[in-house]
Amino acid sequence: MDVNELIKYRGKYSVEELAQILNVNKEDVIKWEETGDIDEQTFINLKEMYEEECNIPNYVKEMHELSNKKIKGQIIWNRIPYPLLALAIFLVFGFVYDAWHPAWTIFLTIPVYYSLGSSIFRRSLALFNYPCIVIGIYCLLGFICDLWSPGWVIFLTIPLYYLICFSIAARKITFMVYALIILIVYLLLGLVYNMWHPWWVLFISIITYINISRMISYKFIWFFDMYPVVIIAYVLCGALGNLWHPMWVLFILVPLYHIPQGIIIYKRKKALHIIK
Repeated sequence: MDVNELIKYRGKYSVEELAQILNVNKEDVIKWEETGDIDEQTFINLKEMYEEECNIPNYVKEMHELSNKKIKGQIIWNRIPYPLLALAIFLVFGFVYDAWHPAWTIFLTIPVYYSLGSSIFRRSLALFNYPCIVIGIYCLLGFICDLWSPGWVIFLTIPLYYLICFSIAARKITFMVYALIILIVYLLLGLVYNMWHPWWVLFISIITYINISRMISYKFIWFFDMYPVVIIAYVLCGALGNLWHPMWVLFILVPLYHIPQGIIIYKRKKALHIIK
């Protein structure tokens, strides 16, 4: 975009609205649009305004489009601070019942909650976080029934699930490939070293892989979710070092990480409205 195009740029705003945003008179806007005679500070403000529009993450634009399409259900669903609720439940079970383990499994419901909303409102099974459901079932089989093996066979359904969901969208086949790699590594650890537990946590990394993929796609760093990494670290500390308590403090990082995420998304959405 050259200088002349930038001077004439004002998005979808009227002359009056643009003048109000830049804190100038309407006549000034008309003048520099027609003649290109614009003062340096106003030009800088206009340039920053244009660059802000170009740099707004695709994720925020998508959320804005969803709002315009009146898909309010998903927006309300996502605004519920479910990670804080999960943390509160976990702390109650821990301090009241001394059940730090296996109460930590409540955090597996966080990705299930948000992906369920996306799956319902966008009508796509591919958006549902199926690995977390499988991990939850496997944990119950292992902790309650001591069926770490042959309970591992349930993980065979993960790549099958993605094969079905992404059979049309070839670019998403990488999810299935990664799930297959994790499955092979896990089977080697289990069959060769009898390490079915706790290395089932490798499957949680599928969630992280999906999040990183979306983060790169949307060019929005805060798309990366902390809770899968925290769960992996917590389970390994608990299973290998019997440190279910006090390592529960790791889960405090989850809401702390997402607080600035919410602030940034709010500011970006606000900026999007300004430059509409």
